[in-house]
Amino acid sequence: MKKIFCLVILLILLTNSALALERPIADEAAFYNAQAIAMIAEELYIDALRNSKRAIETDPAYAEAYYYEGVALSCLGYDEEAIADFTKAIELDMLLTAAYSSRGNSYNNLGRYAEALVDLNLAIILDPDFIMAYNNRGNSLFYLGRYTEAVADYDRVLALNPDESLLTTAAISKDIALKQLRRMEKATGKIVITSPGSVNIRADENAESEILYRAQTGDVFEYLGQSNTSYMVALPDGMIGYISSGLAKFRE
Repeated sequence: MKKIFCLVILLILLTNSALALERPIADEAAFYNAQAIAMIAEELYIDALRNSKRAIETDPAYAEAYYYEGVALSCLGYDEEAIADFTKAIELDMLLTAAYSSRGNSYNNLGRYAEALVDLNLAIILDPDFIMAYNNRGNSLFYLGRYTEAVADYDRVLALNPDESLLTTAAISKDIALKQLRRMEKATGKIVITSPGSVNIRADENAESEILYRAQTGDVFEYLGQSNTSYMVALPDGMIGYISSGLAKFRE
């Protein structure tokens, strides 16, 4: 799936001119940047990184070079490092729409969905027809349990006539989100603890995050949404807590 995403995002960026090469290839830094783009298209991400680094060494203020270095890093699974590159690209060019969208995607890959939403909303404000931003935002909303909004974003992707790979991905994602919606409609809106003994309800879905509440078997909480493999519930003190979906279920 990672390889498919990397090829799809490159195709969209180039065909939709969301991040066109604005400098002549005769420019040395632009030449290396163009080579990096070509290497990404061939899935040669290490070679792409070498060219991106040479472009940056030639011109340390070249926003696009940082952007494509970030794309290559993300394709290799180094999303923390990719975020640093996308952030640098944005610092150099605050209107670089693709950098916001790609940074949002890297946040999604790391499970940082709220941060992803901020970036993806900005990308869509900058370019209301930027197809990949809608797809990435749909993913963020899905993992936050906001399925109706996720479906709307996937519909927007489909309406913008994406290439075949993204068309298939968006259609599948929409179908999964609709199934989650139907599942929620059958539930009472309550989550009951099913695991024996004490269950920790945490500040986020990270298993090492702060414990906000200790629940017992049979305790019932109001369901607020789902984030990845955790249920979001309302705690007695008004805070939002996260329970692993393997420790609880919807009350029928």
